[in-house]
Amino acid sequence: MNAAGYLLERIEGPRSVLEFAELVRFEPDPWERWQRDFLLNNDDQVALNCHRGAGKTAVVSVKALHQIVTVPNFEVLALSRSDEAAMQLTGYVQKRLGMLRDRPRVIEDNKHKLVLENGSSITSIPCGDNSPRSYHVNLMVEDEAAFVPQAVYMAARPTVRAKRGRYLILSTPKGKVGHFYDICENQPGWTKFKVTWKDTKRFTPEDIAKIERERIEMGEAWFSQEYEGAFVQTSGQIISETWIMAARTEGIQMDDTSDVW
Repeated sequence: MNAAGYLLERIEGPRSVLEFAELVRFEPDPWERWQRDFLLNNDDQVALNCHRGAGKTAVVSVKALHQIVTVPNFEVLALSRSDEAAMQLTGYVQKRLGMLRDRPRVIEDNKHKLVLENGSSITSIPCGDNSPRSYHVNLMVEDEAAFVPQAVYMAARPTVRAKRGRYLILSTPKGKVGHFYDICENQPGWTKFKVTWKDTKRFTPEDIAKIERERIEMGEAWFSQEYEGAFVQTSGQIISETWIMAARTEGIQMDDTSDVW
């Protein structure tokens, strides 16, 4: 039996992805409910709004690895705002693949791409207006989505149509602008996870004390954004949310990821 066959036999059943997570040593203690629910979720469109340091990229890497190991010819595309950020997910996947006792043979392995003997793969690319256009994938992962320009998001969406794939976005908020804000706050048709620092069970009392100090030193608005998943219009957001929505209604194109927000 090949490695993929062994794993399919080993992890069959409705909780298979959770057992797979244990095989690659992703075992939060205790399990955080949002991680369990996310791993078990197979909806077409999923949005993860998580605080900084929540472990969102790590848990997404487990889900992506589970798919490429157990499903032949399964293609994952990871897109992020920079080359370094895009490669992070691929790096997590490569690291956890090495933890499998009976892992499938690797055909190609570099900082941007991992290809397995079963024909499945994960590719990472940075932002660019045309960067996602040549791909047709089973799973599209848009990391740091609050920082991905609207034009790139629009180019990325059709990548999952041909294979009836799934679209996953994850980020920490960046003001009341952009498609990540719009999806999390306004758009139906998405399964949405909101994870604040209070949902992260691994924090010790000492960690919590430091986080509460951050609230004082950062100020309520910035703290709410970075730690509580809040979309806030700060004093630095020169263009108001009301003006932006009115501009969209009139068909005016805007760069929603500008630093002027």
